[in-house]
Amino acid sequence: MGDWFTLDWVIKWSWLVFGVQLAGVMVWTQLLFSHFSLTFDSTTFLQSTWLIAHGHLVPFSNNLGYPTWQDHFDLINWPLALTVLAWPDGLLLLWAQDIATIVAGVIAFRWMTRVIRESGTLTKTRWPPVLGAVGLFLLVANPWTYWAISWDIHVDAFATCFLLAATYDFCFGRMGRAWIWVALTLVCGDVAATWIIGLGISAAIAALVHKERRGQLALHATLLISAGAGWALAVAAIGADRGSGLSRGYGYLIQRTTSSTPKHLGIPTILRAVATHPNRALSQLWNHNTDALANLGPTAWIGAFTPWTFGVPAVILLEDGLHQSQLFAAPSFQSFPIFPITAVGIVAILCSLASGSARLRRVGKIGIAIIVMNAVIWAAVWLPPLTGHWLRVSSGQAAALNQALSEIPASAEVVASQGVMGRFSDRLDVRPLGSGVDIPVSGTDVWFVVTPNAGVEIMPVDAAMGAMSTLAGPMHAVLKVNAAGVAAFEWRRPRDVHFITFASQPDTIGGWTSTSAAGLSVTAGPVEDWHAAANGNQGYVVAQDYWTRPVGTYEVGVSLSAGSAVDVEVSNAADGQLLAARQVPSTSGILEVTIPLDLRHHYPRLVSFSGWGIFRIQPVAPASEIQNVLEVRVWSPTAGQVSVYSISLIPTAANR
Repeated sequence: MGDWFTLDWVIKWSWLVFGVQLAGVMVWTQLLFSHFSLTFDSTTFLQSTWLIAHGHLVPFSNNLGYPTWQDHFDLINWPLALTVLAWPDGLLLLWAQDIATIVAGVIAFRWMTRVIRESGTLTKTRWPPVLGAVGLFLLVANPWTYWAISWDIHVDAFATCFLLAATYDFCFGRMGRAWIWVALTLVCGDVAATWIIGLGISAAIAALVHKERRGQLALHATLLISAGAGWALAVAAIGADRGSGLSRGYGYLIQRTTSSTPKHLGIPTILRAVATHPNRALSQLWNHNTDALANLGPTAWIGAFTPWTFGVPAVILLEDGLHQSQLFAAPSFQSFPIFPITAVGIVAILCSLASGSARLRRVGKIGIAIIVMNAVIWAAVWLPPLTGHWLRVSSGQAAALNQALSEIPASAEVVASQGVMGRFSDRLDVRPLGSGVDIPVSGTDVWFVVTPNAGVEIMPVDAAMGAMSTLAGPMHAVLKVNAAGVAAFEWRRPRDVHFITFASQPDTIGGWTSTSAAGLSVTAGPVEDWHAAANGNQGYVVAQDYWTRPVGTYEVGVSLSAGSAVDVEVSNAADGQLLAARQVPSTSGILEVTIPLDLRHHYPRLVSFSGWGIFRIQPVAPASEIQNVLEVRVWSPTAGQVSVYSISLIPTAANR
């Protein structure tokens, strides 16, 4: 390499790299936004800032059921609400998250380069630019950064930016400015306060290593731990930690059965439970060990083992690993600070090797090759699934949702499928659609937006299709939009109705709710005449009506008329295995087809991609592992006239 390859050259070109990265993530965010791929979490954040921007300075989230300040006490929402005034639909706020993410990377890179420059003997070698390039690559290639910003919007990205700035300043002795960043981190809420505890732990370790700064660092370590713990306890004391779900997430540490777990659980109680029942905590941490390693994986697992990069990752992995929900342990926004901080740790370790003996330098060279290859494989395994995991709304579905959004009055209450509800947040009242629970309704004009097979959805498909049938039938809601599997209803709420409950396992759904590639939804005339009709193509007229049911015996029913023979099929949705079928000849009118289904076996449900080898995460288990997912389909082998009026899956008397 010529004299042009210097650390200053790498720093110069890093601005281009970070600029391209920022442009890329902003384009990705805009794509998610335009496709309505914003879920429950986005709704909480976007509605809160929208309400603040419109004068509701103490916003109440009916999405959560309590004022938003009680969620995590993330006071940063109030200044961030200014973005809504500049760009009302919320996209600017999502872009602000992208900017904060890239700025955190810039701070981490600045930290790396300073570590490299202060490594002494490296100055006149090729090590500085190589290490700078490796550090830059680790920051940009980490797939979990992109997964984190794809999951809606959270304050974690902003808190990470402030935390990195604070850690950098403490590391290099800028104590006064560092405390400004600490204060900004704390206004991001109670979770960020625990990260400050982690920063204090790192400062304490650094005090043991750096004798010349021992007294200063020990003092600030004490203050940091006190500030983080004090803030978290104060937030809990005023009841502003409801979003942390301490009882729900950590109650098992107190009592094995949830029925006996205290409703309100404090941090001191949790710490005391860990001390008195360490086996429970260790068992849970072991259950989440794969995800803990995955969080550290793209930085070769050792980046967390330097004084200034140990505390924060350790605290995050501990609090997420102890949580009962696997979603918290998996690499995501909850782990945001781990990704840039451990990249800095890797560079610091390589600097130590490069500054050592000839043998250590050889180890460093081998380490660089392994670290880069490791990062490449993590990116190759986990960047491709990004689109399939988060972008689950097609262009046709997005167009239908846009139509619904344009037709819904600003004053209307909206109840929407949680997988797409984020874009409907610019209003006083927006709630998630659910089944088997009471949904409060208070507005005169209530709109329901239902997407059974779109978005990152948690409501069972059959329950969503059953809700569509209930809205059109007994509730007499007016179907305003019905396209590409998206339905929007307008409902005039009777004065005496304050709650709506949709069945979690409906027995019957309308055929018009589950049209497939060879079908179209016919919704003209009386509701009882609505149906799915063949569109002239060979294929399935109805499909993708996924029924979640336990083992047992059932009777499958399909009400249809056919001008030619059709096939009625029942299959296991996980692997497509055909469980029952019947060929129906042409009919002279509407025929009630019944098929007995003896579902004696549990067919394992599909789980998300989990990677391979050491480059994997622990896949999230289905909500109920004893439930089968069935699909009832009607196949039209010719371009004949076929109409499907209803589909039912009813347990037999022996199964009730």
